[in-house]
Amino acid sequence: MKMKVKYLILAMIIITSYTTITVNANKEYDVNELESLIMEKERELSLLKEEYQLVIGIDKNTIIGKELVLEDFNVTISKIYFTDERYPGKEWDHDNVLVFEYQIQNNKDSVFPAGHELDIYVDDVAADLYPRPREVENIASGKKGNLVSAYAFNGDYSKIEFTIKEGFHIGDKYYDFYEITDEELVNIN
Repeated sequence: MKMKVKYLILAMIIITSYTTITVNANKEYDVNELESLIMEKERELSLLKEEYQLVIGIDKNTIIGKELVLEDFNVTISKIYFTDERYPGKEWDHDNVLVFEYQIQNNKDSVFPAGHELDIYVDDVAADLYPRPREVENIASGKKGNLVSAYAFNGDYSKIEFTIKEGFHIGDKYYDFYEITDEELVNIN
């Protein structure tokens, strides 16, 4: 069954690519049109990969390693862990510091200032953004960037969630909430 699905998906990709190449063989493109077309096809491929993962049974509830395909960018969380490292200063003396390592792919036609896309909620209360060196990374159109963000809170917890937002301003678009399971937390000290 799984092999049939793989071959079916592969056949669809080949047929779609062949048809697109045949139809567009006589059309002239400028560089911007080609870059936009490439980004569009990469988004389509990303969505197809996500569907494929669901078909072969990859747990859709696991957030680690899953590419979250959004409008202007894709996010892949690679690691979530608590750390004992603390920033000097009394105002940063929290019980818990949770670190997110993730990758962002910029699907926009312009530079994307990445580094503050995640909002963390611990038992439905927003966690504080914890200072880290180089918190913002400018990612060129069509490129990827690896980021590390940290969030702090005090006390025990029963639920940790995060959401992804586009931009830094009030009224930014927010996406779904994702709950982090204990199995997804790596114990690094």
